[in-house]
Amino acid sequence: MSKILKATHGSPDKLLPLGDKKIQCYVLQDGTAVLSGRGMQDALGLGQSHGTKLKVFLNNKAISPFIDSELSMVLSNPIKFTRPGRGGVPALAYEATTLTKICRIVLKARRKGEFVSSEYLQRIADECEIIVAAFSDVGIIATIYEITGYEKDKERDTYQKYLEKFIRKEYAAWVGRFPVKFFELMCDLKGWKYEKNKTKYYPSMGHVINDVVYKRLAPYILDELKKVNPVNKGTRIRKVKHHMWLTEDIGIPSLAEHLIGVMTLARVNSNWRKFCDQLNRAFPIYNSTQLYLDLDFQDEDEDDK
Repeated sequence: MSKILKATHGSPDKLLPLGDKKIQCYVLQDGTAVLSGRGMQDALGLGQSHGTKLKVFLNNKAISPFIDSELSMVLSNPIKFTRPGRGGVPALAYEATTLTKICRIVLKARRKGEFVSSEYLQRIADECEIIVAAFSDVGIIATIYEITGYEKDKERDTYQKYLEKFIRKEYAAWVGRFPVKFFELMCDLKGWKYEKNKTKYYPSMGHVINDVVYKRLAPYILDELKKVNPVNKGTRIRKVKHHMWLTEDIGIPSLAEHLIGVMTLARVNSNWRKFCDQLNRAFPIYNSTQLYLDLDFQDEDEDDK
């Protein structure tokens, strides 16, 4: 009995565009990009109803001689998987590259003159031509990864070991890591009155620190810090400061180096917008195409010091 895999990425609203059609696609827990059997039928112009249409089509005497043993094995053993929101009911799918391989076989059969007397097969071949023009085997996998969001999560996984070196298993005792001068410079640029030993500034120094420091310090570092150091739902305050979770050998030195760079830019700029323009060029926000030129803060957080 074949193992039933789980689709970790993909949903009915994340569809693979194929000409004038849009096909459901998924990525399974082992990273396999798949299309459902009915989705492949629809892509080829066979219709979605009756899941056996694909098998009947490929058994056509004009096409079957061109199917090699490897593809025949794949077609005879569809992948069983479960999709989100379907109550765990298994569905059948094929690796996404199976579609492009079928298309190349259909086009080969047409070139050999097998479809001359069949308008139906000529129409299917036209659909295959569109698919082959749009995707290579690698291209269709990459597109499904992008559509379903798998590529972003895959990228996150590659940084996980790096984050493990950056963040402690348990937070350390408090030691001041942010120089007083940092707060003076930020207050000056924001037009706030700096008051020594005051940990709250209008509207919130914590927002400044998140956007100026942690979002730019390392990939996904702020997400990971918020995970290990969550806000108390009642007080809206974190138990400890984010920097107390940074490791001594990598995290803290990286923070110190980043703060020096930020403070250097702050010293040579007279207003917040110019500072942000240079900050975005020198230390862009990781994992984001948006440039926070004015850092219009929306999230709730507290300051770090």
